[in-house]
Amino acid sequence: MTGRGLDLHGTMQSFPVGKDLATGTSYLHGASTAAGKSVPIATFSAQRMEEFVYMLGAIFGFTGYEVSTKNSTNFFYDPAAISAHYNSDKVNRYYQVIHKRNSLDNNGMKLINTVHIGVKWNNAGWNGKQMMYGDGDGIRFNSLAGGLDVAGHEMTHGFDDQGRQYDA
Repeated sequence: MTGRGLDLHGTMQSFPVGKDLATGTSYLHGASTAAGKSVPIATFSAQRMEEFVYMLGAIFGFTGYEVSTKNSTNFFYDPAAISAHYNSDKVNRYYQVIHKRNSLDNNGMKLINTVHIGVKWNNAGWNGKQMMYGDGDGIRFNSLAGGLDVAGHEMTHGFDDQGRQYDA
């Protein structure tokens, strides 16, 4: 299923989503598909939870709060979440097509993004399981989820973290 929404650059994007048919709610969960392989992808919001609190929760498996919509056209309203979801899908498809990888671990690892970490957090990161994006302080940085290069950088940490060699 496909969702749509405006990213942080004001560009209308289409991206994979999942829908609960019983409730009519769509979520930023879907499949990044290329080269005959499908990789699960999910995007969450930390709702500007302090970085330390979020990181502590992540140790115990907390990925964030669902990003959802009940809009019948699957239109999403969180530009940072849309950007992170779209960019990680795009980077994953690059890894699938160019490097013949089945996700970061070459075994279909789920791609998880979390946006809105911290209050004015000027950073993005990889914690060993997921990509994390701060909203920036509005002076030095805006939301880091908007950068395709940032998504590529963080996902490459994941690629390296999984002990893989650059073989393509």
